Amino acid sequence: MGAFFVVAGTVGAMTIGFGAYAMRTWDVDDARRFYAAVLGWDTSDSTWRDAEGNAVATVEALPDALRGKGVPASWIGQLAVDDLERTVVAFEAIGASRLGPAVAPDGSPRQLLRDRQGAVFCVASPPQRHVSAWLHQLHTLDAEAAFDEYAGVLGWRRGDAVDVGPDVGPLLVAEGDALDPRIVVLRSAHRPGVHCHWMTSWALGDLDEALGRAEAAGGEVLAPPRTSPRGGRYVALHDPQGAIFGLASP
Repeated sequence: MGAFFVVAGTVGAMTIGFGAYAMRTWDVDDARRFYAAVLGWDTSDSTWRDAEGNAVATVEALPDALRGKGVPASWIGQLAVDDLERTVVAFEAIGASRLGPAVAPDGSPRQLLRDRQGAVFCVASPPQRHVSAWLHQLHTLDAEAAFDEYAGVLGWRRGDAVDVGPDVGPLLVAEGDALDPRIVVLRSAHRPGVHCHWMTSWALGDLDEALGRAEAAGGEVLAPPRTSPRGGRYVALHDPQGAIFGLASP
């Protein structure tokens, strides 16, 4: 495990966190099949819903213009911001780059960005509102720098450092003013096969049963489940099209 940080961000009275999620995929029908089987969601239309009928995500086909360019299927979390262009310009000033137009397939304003170390994320205003995922992890090469860069734009603040071993370094933790879900930054992209990326993790009841469903539906478990320092078990997976995501049993 790399070092990670739990963070909170506020601008005025608003907490800055992830408000919505999009599954961007080359095969919408296969994504619907897989996530319905694993998480029990209703994926019959472009807005996916949980068993209680709450919106949890949208699904969108990747543009044909990106075929052959190595763009993978992926989960994209949308950071909810008040001023889209001001936030994008602030990220550009610290090395981020825009990816594509500032509009979602449904016409709502949003901007995909690649941060300075290569992780792709999204800002949106006004944001959609989906049921929160359990955790967002930013896997990166330099956790200290990544934290400071996001914090400088979004107002995140750090908590007290916790020593979790010489190979990991300090663990910085901050409880957020109703920041939901937790956001963590890990120094892990130096490991073979790990690139800089954001990973969204979804909570469920029985992790082992869910892993069985995922493998039966064509998913790949990337490593054995781990226990979080804050409690609960979690694991990273690839879906059949290679999108990385997490499952957790808090």
